[in-house]
Amino acid sequence: MQHLGLVLILCFIALAIITFYFGIHIKGRLTYINVLYVVSLIYSIFVSALFISHTSDLQVSLPEAYFNMSIYLLGLIVMQYMGWSRITKLRPWLHLLYLASLTGFPLITYTLSIQRTESIAAFSSTIVFLSLARYCEGKRDILTFILLAIGITGTIMTKPTSAIMCVSMFLIILISTIIKEQSVKSAIPKQFIVSLPIYILAVYFAPHHTLQHSVELLNAELVEHMTITIVAFEILWCVPVLFIFPSVRKFAKSLALHTVAGWMAVCIAFIYQMTNGIDIHLVTLHFGLFIAGHYIPFIAVFSFAAVNVSEGLITEAGFNPENGEITIKYDLATYGRRLIYNQLIYLIVLSFSFVLFFSNFPFYLLRIS
Repeated sequence: MQHLGLVLILCFIALAIITFYFGIHIKGRLTYINVLYVVSLIYSIFVSALFISHTSDLQVSLPEAYFNMSIYLLGLIVMQYMGWSRITKLRPWLHLLYLASLTGFPLITYTLSIQRTESIAAFSSTIVFLSLARYCEGKRDILTFILLAIGITGTIMTKPTSAIMCVSMFLIILISTIIKEQSVKSAIPKQFIVSLPIYILAVYFAPHHTLQHSVELLNAELVEHMTITIVAFEILWCVPVLFIFPSVRKFAKSLALHTVAGWMAVCIAFIYQMTNGIDIHLVTLHFGLFIAGHYIPFIAVFSFAAVNVSEGLITEAGFNPENGEITIKYDLATYGRRLIYNQLIYLIVLSFSFVLFFSNFPFYLLRIS
């Protein structure tokens, strides 16, 4: 590969190893991180942006990190649009929970400026979320299927884990829709055919793809793997299980299938990673495939789940959020109990949101100060 430009199939031997010469200062020690580009789409984007030439051992500049971060921010904007357009405006505390969940995973700013594949995989996965949300809402037009094709193709050309999750999510929703509606034609309308040419790029690329090399696990002496601030984020992994309760599904409405399918897709990808990782570990003694960052692109699934579960926990106490009026429909004792219960739910959600917020940038500032 001797020229700059967009190259779909790379000569992997010629790929540059990018070294971060600005390190992390933790307790007086300086560490370095190497990133090996083995994914053609993100590599070609950085080459086209003139951040990388085809020589080895290049210094990474801050503009490159900002450029990579901006790719993820585009995906974050789409995630925020989904929340703004689909979560009721009458309950702002749900929007707070949603935004805190989206940005609550530890060190979002630093991680996404280094983990290049996560940024574009998150953007591509978000496009898939949006298209499948539209699909579940009955908007099965050309735009929906074009967005779906672009998103799935982007994940296949970027990160295998994201591709597994997106394809699994689509298949779960498609099969469930066919069973529910008893019609293949309505589940796969003719508009879907228009998007098929986009998948050709993914099919052409897939045989040449390979799993990316992962950043070596952090030394336990430098970073704590579990702290109280991470507990809230870890809880998000199990929140979608609560969709078994009718009250949760009622508030989720058409997005209930969308959220549950996303969570099941994460489980499928995790099982695949675990079995594949065990096989590799037995040969290389390396745990590189077990990286939580691989699931960053699907954070929106857990954010929507947290919102729907929180809304489902609220009981009817006679309050009308549209006009602020309170109508007491029960005896005073029952009304008092329901009111206290709802206030407790509000307090738990607000505290949960604060812990999610604190576990990211504020916690990072305190640790390095």
